[in-house]
Formats: sequence, C-alpha cells, structure tokens
Amino acid sequence: MGFDVEEVDLTLKPDLLVAKGIRAVPVVAAGEQRLVGHATSEQRAALIRDVLVPTRLTALAGSRSVYPS
Repeated sequence: MGFDVEEVDLTLKPDLLVAKGIRAVPVVAAGEQRLVGHATSEQRAALIRDVLVPTRLTALAGSRSVYPS
C-alpha cells in the first residue's frame, strides 16, 4: 500500500513517551498526526489516507499544486 509499519515496544522506554509528548497508549502515528487510544479500522485508514494521499498527489504533480487555491 506504499507505507511502512513500525511497532515500538515501550515497556522499557518510558522516556520515549515523554520525549514525544504521548500521554496514553496505544498510539497510531502517520506523519505529524496521531490517534491516541483505541481506534477503529476506519479511523486508522482515514488517518493513513489523509497523510499519504496528499503526499502522493504532490509528488506526482512535481512543483505544481494539484489542490485548488
């Protein structure tokens, strides 16, 4: 589907949570956006779609924007 999934075991890494400002788990992150807590498949798919689709469209368009101003 064009993205990588990374699973991070935080058992012995509470400092990582603090550094990223995460106050609850589980967390699903895509780009700069996060879903905190339990999320449905639809919510996770929407997060991924909202981050990946604009990125791909911009890459396909090169230097010109494909979004209306």
